[in-house]
Amino acid sequence: MRSESFRTVLTQEQHAMQGVPAFGRSTGADAALPLIPHSHKDKYEIVLLSAGVRCLHADGVNYTVYENNAFFVRPNEVHSADRPTKTSGEILWFQLNATGNLLDLPEQTSKFIQFKLSSCQTRLFCITPSIFSSFQESFRLLNRNDTISRLKGQSLFLYALLSLFEAPKAAQILSPEIDRVKQCIMLHLHDAIDMDVLCDKSGMPMRTFLEEFERQIGFSPKEYILRSKIERSCIDIAKTQKPFADIAFSYHFSSASYFSILFKRYQGCTPKQYRKKYSKKRGSDHK
Repeated sequence: MRSESFRTVLTQEQHAMQGVPAFGRSTGADAALPLIPHSHKDKYEIVLLSAGVRCLHADGVNYTVYENNAFFVRPNEVHSADRPTKTSGEILWFQLNATGNLLDLPEQTSKFIQFKLSSCQTRLFCITPSIFSSFQESFRLLNRNDTISRLKGQSLFLYALLSLFEAPKAAQILSPEIDRVKQCIMLHLHDAIDMDVLCDKSGMPMRTFLEEFERQIGFSPKEYILRSKIERSCIDIAKTQKPFADIAFSYHFSSASYFSILFKRYQGCTPKQYRKKYSKKRGSDHK
């Protein structure tokens, strides 16, 4: 079965947010299209990726963008994107004018946001899934035709934008060798990942590979794989009603009990508690 593909771009006239020329969303094959080098006169652009891996270029530098990354492009910068691997998640992007009022805010507030944009030196933000979800929900609301949804969407957009600027740390640029390994891990979280294969990807001797990976990533390869599998499984737990054992086996854990132990270690609660907490939050958000 072919996955559905969508590309929707809301103009300022459609979403009614002053100083935001475009707010777009792409999924499926449309999220996998390459972008030729281009620039936006006097406009910032921010690109957010929900899953997969995307190689973007800006100002002559190559960047690997992973899930829950935000990519920041400054006005008039030439930027482009390669065709990604077959695993493509949802992409959100929006533009912000470099001058003038933003979001119909009071003058001082608008100037503050313009200052945050102009003084930003970060290219890649490491954002939380909740920030991406806030932009995602904002887009959904802005795409409706009623006034209440539009107002809620505009407020949520501002909240998500300010949260993005408060992101606790920026994603680091890895060496090409370790970056290849990280891409391989992120694209095979549902598989058993062999350390020898990762070492071969790096092109380094095993000892050097292990040392370099931990130095650049902050965890050993094994620890990083386990953490990444658990983090990705949160989506399945929160947004589906799949049995926890099925989720555990889908990420190639040896048993549901081992999965539950690791989940509690990294998330601070059991899978059951996590699903219950998410269900309550989702219920309160829709009241």
